[in-house]
Amino acid sequence: MERRNGPAGEEVLLTSDRPAFYVSWDLGGDTIWSDNGFTLLPGRPKILRVERKRTSHLPATEPEVRYLKG
Repeated sequence: MERRNGPAGEEVLLTSDRPAFYVSWDLGGDTIWSDNGFTLLPGRPKILRVERKRTSHLPATEPEVRYLKG
């Protein structure tokens, strides 16, 4: 996981050396990300971008990537 500032704003780059199914990115708070339910495959990085912010003023949490463990 790499967080960075891209040309369109905040981004997260996710990579994996093994297939990861039902991946979700959870940061809590008011940020809406470009995707939050996908398969991550080796050699195919996924870039998530901030789409917009809600106005509910929810507290942010530590970043967490969740996936199906089996």
